[in-house]
Amino acid sequence: MDTAKRGKPFLLAVLLSLAPLATAADGDIQQRLDLAEQLRTSDPGRVAQLLEGLEAEPLAPPQQHQLGFLRAYLLAMRGRLEEAIALVDELRTSPYPETRIKVHLLLANMHESIKDFSAAYTYLYHALSAVGSVQDSALRANVYTVATQLNISAGSYQRAHEYALAIRDTSDQPRHVCISRALELHALVRLQNSYPPDLAEAAWQDCERADELLVAHTTRVYTAEADVQHSPRQVRDSMQQTLPALERIGFPYTIVKARYWLARAQLELGEPAAAQRLLEDVYRQAGELGDRKITSQALLFLARIYEQGGQAEQALDTYKAHIKSLNKYISEFSERNIAHHMAQTDYMENRNRMELLTSENELLQLEARVQRNEKLMSVAGGSVLIGFMLLVMIGLNRKKTQLDALASTDFLTQTYNRRYFTELVDRRLKEPKADNYYSLVIFDIDNFKIVNDQHGHAAGDEILRTLARVCHEHIRQEDILARIGGEEFALFLPGCAQTNAVQIADQCRRAIADTVVPCGDLNLSVTASFGVATTSLEVSSFEALFKQADDALYRSKGRGRNCINVAPWSPTTTCASV
Repeated sequence: MDTAKRGKPFLLAVLLSLAPLATAADGDIQQRLDLAEQLRTSDPGRVAQLLEGLEAEPLAPPQQHQLGFLRAYLLAMRGRLEEAIALVDELRTSPYPETRIKVHLLLANMHESIKDFSAAYTYLYHALSAVGSVQDSALRANVYTVATQLNISAGSYQRAHEYALAIRDTSDQPRHVCISRALELHALVRLQNSYPPDLAEAAWQDCERADELLVAHTTRVYTAEADVQHSPRQVRDSMQQTLPALERIGFPYTIVKARYWLARAQLELGEPAAAQRLLEDVYRQAGELGDRKITSQALLFLARIYEQGGQAEQALDTYKAHIKSLNKYISEFSERNIAHHMAQTDYMENRNRMELLTSENELLQLEARVQRNEKLMSVAGGSVLIGFMLLVMIGLNRKKTQLDALASTDFLTQTYNRRYFTELVDRRLKEPKADNYYSLVIFDIDNFKIVNDQHGHAAGDEILRTLARVCHEHIRQEDILARIGGEEFALFLPGCAQTNAVQIADQCRRAIADTVVPCGDLNLSVTASFGVATTSLEVSSFEALFKQADDALYRSKGRGRNCINVAPWSPTTTCASV
């Protein structure tokens, strides 16, 4: 199968996932390998020649790994991702810890490109879990680079912005400063559909100085997204200057985006014939690359051009194709979002596990003290023995309670955390019960990033705590509430049919909207969007139920927020919103 037909743009994360490996072997060989590293984004043809000349050389093991990375990189640049994955996968068991991290980074990005999102985000958080032990600042910057790019892909733009800043906080190498500013620019455009002009200029200049020409020209593509409606002439001129350079470099994923924004600018400037020709090419190229977002957008604007040109039948067919493509993109985005949240939860749980280990060590020390005093207790008086044992039991029980809480609780909101909620609900779904139905409600706070940006994280935390408390007041005793993401919550309703689940969700929705949260001198209020899914006992898959509820939540976000959407449920229910 040609992976280029399924791949999604991976761009900057791949560009930095191959920092040079240190070696004490032959200097000339290492110089050629390092030269190939330096040229890989600006002159891939020259890199291919260098690698071909190195194939017959006697390479040390670290150099063999470096060569394998570079070969995989060139395959990825050409869209041959399955071949690249197979090549780099052989290095996952490398004896070099830093090599293993680099393998995780490259695999994360390429798996995301072929839409294997679960593997992609799992590899990413493997790398993030190990970044604290990395001494090489360049490699740490690479980890944050991939984290930025994949958080952008998952729609987590605020987190992506934080990782982008961490890149240049970690390394001041010219390449990393370039990448940091470029990705910061990308995250801000996606987060607020605007950007500081001085940041765009600094990104361009830094990337030129670092000789990262592909990244430099890509910054123009990022800004085009924010500028196309209010400055179409500027976008048209910029894309016409950028495209020849991109075509010389030969990176198809960025080329198709640049052509798309050029076509959009031409359309805004009243040049429909030129825009149509370009959009038809973009539609074909994006389809070959598997970029469903660009495919859907190209179809939408082609349909408008056909409609304005009086081609009613062709316009209707293209609108239908656009809707079909858009649904595929929405489904893909939802799958990516779920995979991202699950992997992020695993990452956070791993961090909590370190705290658990510390507490468990304290528990073991307490138990050891008990054992050391057993002999003393055996000769002590009965009342003394009983009193001491009671104190020991209280101490042990308190410590075990603390450990259980740490493993299952989100301490900010005092609700269950995602891992424990998932395990608990999955068990409940698989247990034989008399209840006829189970319902799952997923909801999150609308525009929560704006609240954090304008009022600070302390205000955001207070809103999360208040939201959890308010919802607890409007659910049944047997219902299970959990915080499963940054501003996202889930509510499991055993024995609750769809109609009753919607009623409970709407009670929570109204209560949230009516609640005023005091934050210092401010009184803040928020709303939340809800998705509801219901299943009978014949279906016991938590993953399927979660996806249905998450899809319904996504529709609520698209229909104005502060509402409830219900997942289609055969045979008696249809999609509805409150």
